[in-house]
Amino acid sequence: MEKTLQKFENWIVVIQKSILVLAGIEVLIVLIIGVASNNVTNNTNSLIWSSILIILGILYVMITIIKIAYNKSFPISIVNELTSKKKLEISLSEINRKDAINNYISNTIIALSQCKCEIPRQQEESDWEKYSDDDFTKGLKDVLNIFNSILNILLNTTNFKFSTGIYVEHFRGIGQNNRPKANDGMFLIRDDYELTKSDSIRNLMKAERPSGIKLEIQNAIKISLHNGKYKTKTIKVNENRKVLLICANIKNLKNDDQKGVLFIITEPLKKLPDDIESVFKVFTNILSHWLDLYEHEVISRQIQIMGEEIQEDEKVLTKKNEETDFEEIK
Repeated sequence: MEKTLQKFENWIVVIQKSILVLAGIEVLIVLIIGVASNNVTNNTNSLIWSSILIILGILYVMITIIKIAYNKSFPISIVNELTSKKKLEISLSEINRKDAINNYISNTIIALSQCKCEIPRQQEESDWEKYSDDDFTKGLKDVLNIFNSILNILLNTTNFKFSTGIYVEHFRGIGQNNRPKANDGMFLIRDDYELTKSDSIRNLMKAERPSGIKLEIQNAIKISLHNGKYKTKTIKVNENRKVLLICANIKNLKNDDQKGVLFIITEPLKKLPDDIESVFKVFTNILSHWLDLYEHEVISRQIQIMGEEIQEDEKVLTKKNEETDFEEIK
């Protein structure tokens, strides 16, 4: 729409310049007609001057007709109408964008209220990290589900290909034998770019010698995390392809520490919305709150497991006591 409007405006400018040229010719014709009129009565060259007068008169009438036709058929108001239509489309797009953000916040409040930990009881041989990762990722997907579905609206783009994820420096897990365990890592919630094909993506921030796009992602996340800042960067994937990386730090709402980074990968954009940093801050604050809630849910789950273990131990002890009493009676 913008390109079409610009081409139309350029075309109108060309036509207007042509009309200026015609106006100059018109002035010249009028001057010559004046001279010809004065010399028509000249007996010597009256025929020549009469011919010039007739020809110029016809040209003058043709130019006048062209000007009238232009003013009637191609009014400049067309440009104004198209411009107004474009402004209306932009306004409607902004309204839809705000509605999408409000809808996300509303639905996320529901998701926050449903935050829970469902990590199963862990044995000594259990792969505790996998169970912790799976439960953590499931909760993240619930919170970021709508966010992932409205990314094109938030970024005001026609792109529909995104990879989104979160890097968390620390979150609570349940280790072997149901003991508290610290966990961390990078977790992808949407992966249109198939970054999960790399086995090292989860532990990318610990990688010592990453290369290519992995190195760029690692550096951008480190800057966003350590400086506590929103950051965007265009990354060169190969000679013919680039992607845009957007990083938004997740701040601890209780102090100035950083919990992690929310990141998005998509096709490069000519211009990001002016308010995108503040919009992402809303999402990262919600994520920070969810991380606090999840921490409490893991603790509650551990307490529940400990209670179950105590009850089971009590049942075993009671059974042993009953068996002992029975033997003594015999």
